Amino acid sequence: MDALGQNAAEAAIRGNAVRERRFRFVQLPLRHELAIQRFRHDFRPPESAVRRDAPTAVPFMDPNGTGKPIEFSPKLAFTWTDEGLKGTLETDFEPVVGKDMWQGDVVELFFSPDEEKAWKCQLCVDAKGRMTQRQQTMKPIPGAVDCEWRMPGFTHRETRTAKGWKLEFLVPFQSLNDAAAPKPGERMSFACVYNKSLGKGGGHAMVATSVLLMDNHNADNWGWLRFEKGTRR
Repeated sequence: MDALGQNAAEAAIRGNAVRERRFRFVQLPLRHELAIQRFRHDFRPPESAVRRDAPTAVPFMDPNGTGKPIEFSPKLAFTWTDEGLKGTLETDFEPVVGKDMWQGDVVELFFSPDEEKAWKCQLCVDAKGRMTQRQQTMKPIPGAVDCEWRMPGFTHRETRTAKGWKLEFLVPFQSLNDAAAPKPGERMSFACVYNKSLGKGGGHAMVATSVLLMDNHNADNWGWLRFEKGTRR
């Protein structure tokens, strides 16, 4: 609540003990909610430059738009060639691996290869290498979600490190709805979500590369990867 609104509210309740107690009770959570709404209103999808000659880090954030510091942050980086997009994700904590992949830690990768976002796909992988994949045509009208689709040429490798685990992967451009290799300056819509298991029955804690507002599949909330030739001098 801004200063003007607070002063008006305090003037309205002054001298009334019951109203004052009620106001004090809702004041703090209301301020908190207004701060979150302001952050969401001002938020713009992030854009990261991806270069050929050096990995570019893509930061994680709170996917709910609170703007608060996140409790864990995997390291994600990209580079690219004419063949495709190369990514590496690494954690400094041990992954949880469940009997079912969604009982443990899961990485979700979302891609839409052009500015129109006419087609999108989702790739999910855990530290054991188990995967789910899906694609969907979005324009001219949204089509059915194809959960039987498998991305041609997609490769991935999972390895344990001294502190956690590492995921390395290659996304061929041609497998993104027959997209051509991007030209320098062109962009691709993208999001990554890390689902960290909280243990048996505990659900997941999530971080993401954009503010997704509890809807990971909404491409309008994803960020951008902008392709560049090399490191700027």
